[in-house]
Amino acid sequence: MPLSVAPRQHPAANGQPYREPIRHLLIGSPTLVQHTIHQLHNLHYAEAGLWSPAIALPNAETTITLNPGEVLRILLRYVAIGDVVE
Repeated sequence: MPLSVAPRQHPAANGQPYREPIRHLLIGSPTLVQHTIHQLHNLHYAEAGLWSPAIALPNAETTITLNPGEVLRILLRYVAIGDVVE
C-alpha cells in the first residue's frame, strides 16, 4: 500500500463537501495494534476491515524504525472539511 495520497481536489459539482484524506499509522506489537483497531471500530471511528494488513518495512528504505516484534498498519480515511473542529 503506497503511503502517498491523491492531491487535493476541488469540491464536487454535485454539492457534496470536499473530503480530505488523512492517514493513520499504528505501530506496536501485533496484539496491541489489533486491540487498538478494534477499539476504534467500537467507537464507530473506522471499520476494522479498512486497515491494511501488517506491513514490513525494510530498514534501508524508511525513516520509520520498528522495534523487533512490532508491526505497522495504515488506515486512509476521508473527512469532510466541515467535520473538522479546530
